[in-house]
Amino acid sequence: MNKDSWYFYFDESFHDRKITVKENNINIYSDTFSDMYVGVFSGFKKQDEDSITAQYLDFEKKYKGIYGLSEAKELKGTRINKKNFKYGIQTFNKNALEFYNEFFNFLKDKNIIFHISMFSKTEFLITSAFKNLCISPGIRINNEAFIYSLIKFLFVYRDVNFLKKFFYGDNEFKSLDIINYLKDLLRKVISNSNGIPRKMKEREALIQLLYILDNSKIYGIQNEYFWDHSKVFKGFNSLLEEMHVNENNISLLVDKGSDIYDSSKSYNYKLVNELDSRDSVGIRISDILSNFIGRIVLQLDEDLREEEIKNLNTLNTFDYKTKKILNPKWFEINQNKFILYKNISCFFKSKCKYFSSIYTGVYFDYTTLFLYLINYIGDTYSTYTEFKTIDSNKHSERFNDYCIINMLERYKNLGFNR
Repeated sequence: MNKDSWYFYFDESFHDRKITVKENNINIYSDTFSDMYVGVFSGFKKQDEDSITAQYLDFEKKYKGIYGLSEAKELKGTRINKKNFKYGIQTFNKNALEFYNEFFNFLKDKNIIFHISMFSKTEFLITSAFKNLCISPGIRINNEAFIYSLIKFLFVYRDVNFLKKFFYGDNEFKSLDIINYLKDLLRKVISNSNGIPRKMKEREALIQLLYILDNSKIYGIQNEYFWDHSKVFKGFNSLLEEMHVNENNISLLVDKGSDIYDSSKSYNYKLVNELDSRDSVGIRISDILSNFIGRIVLQLDEDLREEEIKNLNTLNTFDYKTKKILNPKWFEINQNKFILYKNISCFFKSKCKYFSSIYTGVYFDYTTLFLYLINYIGDTYSTYTEFKTIDSNKHSERFNDYCIINMLERYKNLGFNR
């Protein structure tokens, strides 16, 4: 067992303390909110702290000057305007491009290790609401495949009015109403997508899902669902195990005011403490990295999102035939932006090298989509000249194929090939 003492600094982006209905909408589906939660642990040994801190303060000083911040002001990820992320790195202005190039160059050259948690809030909602799903005896299911199919269905065919039913208290009638409406949604999609080649695999999964729900009851609907950090720590502790680092050699410092602090005290870390992010370089690094990932994922989601389902009749005019692929603008990048993709790809390979470095839930689609985007541009093409031999429309198609091929392996691991 590695006996080195490590200091890990935690911050998170797009965190909602609870999922609830607010102003007649589910809060996680409101404008500027994201379905994806991102948490980042940045870790380094005590002996490296002084040099990392000194160099990072130099980096911050430069960009505080560029962004017109006083010395007392904190440089956070939200300082980069949202409009910069419209098509990922392609829409970065000069300052944002230089900022992230220096940021990722700094990280990949330092003795820092990272753990990144990425979880769909839709998954959290569905697994919380369906935790007391009772399936008839004799019905054997692959639980992960079932949960994945259910989440993906409700994520793609998002009927917010239906999902609001999950928040209005538990009783037998309400539970039956949820199951029956869900089965009606499934039947509509199964019927309307019949004969459409790109929906063939999806239909097979939905038919299985309908069969299970025909033999199920649900109990335990709530009015609100409070976020649970236990999966964040499950992933983090898996990383420590891979690193052969004992929990009691870990000092964990979290952003002051974060509700993860109370959750962290149930683990056997040597020290758990809250720090104001203004006093902690490590927490500020975690903030900027989690914010960067979360905002790229948010734009991927917005670009690829299917039309919202208002009611069952909407499914009659839903476009089942046209495949949703990433806007070609994502690939209209100049050489400097190509270099940034390369730097980010290098960062993930060198600093997230453990199996547990990136930890996600059952619904992994947007975690893998983010990583595939980085890998497709940063790894597939050796030079910008090679990248530019292909036009942006072709890149969009190629990236879609790249994702499908790689996703198939993930589906096999869920048991969809059995």
